[in-house]
Amino acid sequence: MFQATTGLKEWWIRKRLSKCDEPAKKMPRESPRKCTLTSFLDSLPKLESHYCRKSSSKVYLEPKFQSMADVFHVYETHCKDKSETPSSRSVFAEEFSRLNMSIFRPRKDQCDICIGYSEKHIDEVAYTRRIHKKDRAQQEKSQDKQSAIDGKC
Repeated sequence: MFQATTGLKEWWIRKRLSKCDEPAKKMPRESPRKCTLTSFLDSLPKLESHYCRKSSSKVYLEPKFQSMADVFHVYETHCKDKSETPSSRSVFAEEFSRLNMSIFRPRKDQCDICIGYSEKHIDEVAYTRRIHKKDRAQQEKSQDKQSAIDGKC
């Protein structure tokens, strides 16, 4: 054999060859329940976080939900309508947090103009003006940061 040439022991060769006979491990498939759960969470109405940070990765659900139990109840109803088995509450909570979703909007993420617009107290022109000002302010801030990094100020 090639043992003398390579300097390998017989037990080492047997062990490596026996591993070749083992079937390859199968990758776990995405379960249909998890696909249904993910599509349900993606379909929920979301609100943009615009007052906290420019690049906030947190996704806030519309304020019609009071708790995670409310969202889970809607999910169960959704599954019953489609005659599918819902995932467990723990799997639901895990997927909910993996998608970085939140139910409650932080107090600092609400401005008077946006709340007034959502309550139909402020017209669309004033709201659009506010959004443009916000975008322009964020743009100027990022330009100021970049000029400070470049040493221009």
